[in-house]
Amino acid sequence: MEFMQSYKRLDNLCRDMNGIGITGYIRDMEAASYGSRYSSDWDSVYRQLKHYRHIRNQIAHDNYVTEESACQPGDAVWLEDFYQKILNRADPLAVCYRAVNSKANQELSRSPSDFTSVSQLPSEPESRFSRFLVLGLFAAGIFVLVTWAVLSFL
Repeated sequence: MEFMQSYKRLDNLCRDMNGIGITGYIRDMEAASYGSRYSSDWDSVYRQLKHYRHIRNQIAHDNYVTEESACQPGDAVWLEDFYQKILNRADPLAVCYRAVNSKANQELSRSPSDFTSVSQLPSEPESRFSRFLVLGLFAAGIFVLVTWAVLSFL
C-alpha cells in the first residue's frame, strides 16, 4: 500500500493547487508546451506522472493487478520526492512559472530609453479573453458586411 498512499498524498496536494489532482498537473504541463525550455527535467517528470497515473488506474480498476505486481521498489520514493519538490517550489511547473514571470518582469522594468524602436517595446501578454474578443469583433464585422450586402440587393 506504500505506492497508493504516496500517490494519494501527491494527488491531494495537486488537487489543492489546481482543483483536479495529478491529472490536472499533467494537463498544466501539456498546456505549457514551452516548459522544457525552463526546466531540465520537464519531459521525464511528465512521463513519470503519466506512468504512475496509469499504474494507479490499473491497481484501482483491473481485477488482478496489485501494487506488488505493478510497482517497482523506487516508485513510492519518486512520488514522495516529487511531493517535496512541489512543497519547495522546485517542481517543473514552479520553475517554469518563475522563469516566465522573471523574464516578463525584466521586460516590464525596462525604461522606454532602453528601446531603439517602437517594435522593440514589450508587448502585452496575449490572453485568452483578448483572442476571443478579436475573433468576436471579426465575426461581428463579417455579419454586418453580409447583412449590408444582402439588404442592398433587396
